[in-house]
Parts: sequence; structure tokens; C-alpha cells
Amino acid sequence: MLHPAISRNQLGKQLRDLGVEPGRVLLVHISFSKIRPVEDGPPGLIAALRLTLGPQRTLVMPSMTEDGNHPFDSKTTPCIGMGIVSDIFWRLPGVLRSDNPSAFAAIGEQAVRITAPHPGIHDMA
Repeated sequence: MLHPAISRNQLGKQLRDLGVEPGRVLLVHISFSKIRPVEDGPPGLIAALRLTLGPQRTLVMPSMTEDGNHPFDSKTTPCIGMGIVSDIFWRLPGVLRSDNPSAFAAIGEQAVRITAPHPGIHDMA
């Protein structure tokens, strides 16, 4: 049985009930297939997260790739294995993405700091 799509407002209320507070940094890794339908699909979920965090927010998602056979380009390499929400998020206007195969994408007040150069898994040895 199909459930009706949850609205952005309903989703925002659920996020606040879970403790998501305006003005904070929120790191989200989600399997869109595991949640009920959301109004406007993955972009609607991203919009609800941003709205819930408010104007001083920073939303962060993993956007790394599992493709070790090709050079990583933060502007074009898809984030294979991270899911549709993360892959849509890093492509949105204003979202910054770190320049590393272990990349994160972020938008908001702390995005520059969060996406600044950081060591990759292979750099830590």
C-alpha cells in the first residue's frame, strides 16, 4: 500500500521533534528508499532539512566516491554509493564540496570550513 507523501512542514516538525535545532551544523546520511514518500522527492527532503535548520544553518552530507579507478573531480565526479539525496545535494547551487575522494558537501555558515582541504583515507597512512 502506498503512503501519501509527507509534506515539508510535517517533515520539519518531525526533525524538530528529533532535536534538530536552527543554527546548528547537521550532518545527514540517508537512504531515501527507507523513508516514506516526501513531497517533491529528494529535493523536497533537502529543502525541508534546510528550512528546519534556518538561515544560520549548515547542512552537510557525505559526497565521497567509491570509484578509485578514475581521478576525482569535485565538480563532476558522482558520489557513488552515497545515495540519491547526497548526489543531488552536492550539485545544488551554493553547495560547496571538498576536493578529495573522501569528500563532504556543505551549504551554510560553516560550509567553507567543513569543505576545506582535509586528508583522505590514503593520506593518513
